[in-house]
Amino acid sequence: MPLLRLVTNQPVAEERRDILMKRLSKSVANVLGKPESYVMITLEEKTPMLFAGSSEPTGFFEVTSLGSISAEQAQRFSAEISGILAQELNLPANRVYSKYVGWTDRQLWGFKGGTF
Repeated sequence: MPLLRLVTNQPVAEERRDILMKRLSKSVANVLGKPESYVMITLEEKTPMLFAGSSEPTGFFEVTSLGSISAEQAQRFSAEISGILAQELNLPANRVYSKYVGWTDRQLWGFKGGTF
């Protein structure tokens, strides 16, 4: 049920892609306290992006999950995910935006051909 969507204008080396996505998955599960077996990660690389008038390395990530996401969890996500992106993609934290969405309306989140 948690989903982290990462969009970046940077290419991700094929041999690093799995490592990056697994690190993101573990972080999401850890911060939310949910089983990693429910975590989904999506990666959109080499996306044309402009930030602060520049096409220098940049990225955006959003975390969506059933239940609320607290201010403390959002802060942890911002720090942890930005750190991972700096290490794996050389994205400076001051060129990464993030967004956090908690869904409390369970029938608006689908799985296994139905809804929660």
